[in-house]
This record gives sequence, structure tokens and C-alpha cells, in this order.
Amino acid sequence: ARELDQWEEQLHRAYRGQADHPVFVALADTIRRFALPLPELTALLSGFRTDLEAHRFATIGELRQYTAQAAEPVAHLFLMIAGYRTPALLAYSDDLATALALTRLLQDIPADLARGRLYLPGEDLRHFGVSEDDLAQRRNTAATAALLRYEVARTRALFERARPLVDTVGA
Repeated sequence: ARELDQWEEQLHRAYRGQADHPVFVALADTIRRFALPLPELTALLSGFRTDLEAHRFATIGELRQYTAQAAEPVAHLFLMIAGYRTPALLAYSDDLATALALTRLLQDIPADLARGRLYLPGEDLRHFGVSEDDLAQRRNTAATAALLRYEVARTRALFERARPLVDTVGA
């Protein structure tokens, strides 16, 4: 947490043109060249802080708040660097970034559990009758399969909602 505080100070120094750390000197140049807004970068730092503190998410809303900090700003920055700033495209990028984040989180369930983290909403586990131990032990039950199908379907829906971004930017 202290190191994140130092990085945040360096980030603000970069925006003031006073960066002295090599990473932030380079970042300051990128910020100027592409007119990158500070909120996207500070949101990422907030996401890193959340990673230090939150190890479970009770609802999909809480998980989306996390991806709004940890994933969505990255998508915004990529679009801005590529010259896209249309609010509608940024909104589509939120769904794409979240879908990509959820894909990674679904793939990493065993590794995350081994580190004491679980990125599946607690409400979903309760709804499907799946325990954390079921996931940790990789129990292949009908309930676990149903839970994972549900999570994959939610993630696919986000990818589909982001399709207009891919159709516009990918063209």
C-alpha cells in the first residue's frame, strides 16, 4: 500500500511535469502525446489497492466495481492512444474489458483460491449451492457445472454487448 501511495505521488508529479522516476518520465511523455486523462490512471491504482484489500465479492455489482477500476481504464487508455474518444465506444470498451477480465478470472479459479482469493460473486455460489471448498477441490458436480455455465454465459453476453466496439475499431 505504501508503494502504491508512492506511485500515485509519482503519477501526480508526471502530470505536473516533475516526474523523476524513469517509468513516470516515460509515462509523462505518453500522457502529453496522447492527452491521457488522470482519472483513468488513478482508477488503476484504486484497482491495485482493491486487490490488496478485497479477496471476495458478494455480488456481481461489487465485482463490476472492481473491474471498473482494474480493467476498464486500461481499455479506455488503449482507445485514447489509438485516437478513439467517443463516449459510446468507451462504454462498449467497459463491457469488453470486463469480459476479458472475467475470462481470466474464470480460468484462474484454482490459482486464485490457492492465494486466498475468489472472484466469483458469493451470491452466485449460494444460488447454485456451490461451496468454495467444492471449487478448491475441483469437484465436478452438477451444481459446479451449472455455476460455471452461468458465469461463462454472463461473460459471453458482455463480449456480445461489446461487439459494436470491435466492429467499429476492428474495421
